[in-house]
Amino acid sequence: MENVLLPHSRKRLSKGTLVTPFSIDTPQKLIAVDDIGAVAARVFAAPARFDRQTISLLSDIRSAREQATIIGRVQGRNVRASKLPAVLARFVLGRDFYHIFRRLETTANWDRAEIEQLRAIKPGPLAFEDWVLTISGTFNRSQ
Repeated sequence: MENVLLPHSRKRLSKGTLVTPFSIDTPQKLIAVDDIGAVAARVFAAPARFDRQTISLLSDIRSAREQATIIGRVQGRNVRASKLPAVLARFVLGRDFYHIFRRLETTANWDRAEIEQLRAIKPGPLAFEDWVLTISGTFNRSQ
């Protein structure tokens, strides 16, 4: 979720645009950094419990269009989603990240059951809208 707070993202958001390397309607797997930290702490506190387990770090699934709508609603302004052109995405992200995003866009199949798996480990992970409500003032801060 904190990706929308990166300097280049915040700059575009201040102008009313949420930019994404994905198509704007592609579902994206989301989680707040604080939730990742809470899960990591639980794993380190009980390593035997989590031995040989894969833990999906997923607390919400939202497209860029949905994320922009939520940010706009919370802030009381119009925010639209925009896909970063492929040439620019490859330049900004670098070749390897660009290919990861392309692969995720065409092959990813997010399962909401993964959210329940996370909740069993860390109750109450933030949904995107709740996260936006907690950090909404940071979108308007100057760089």
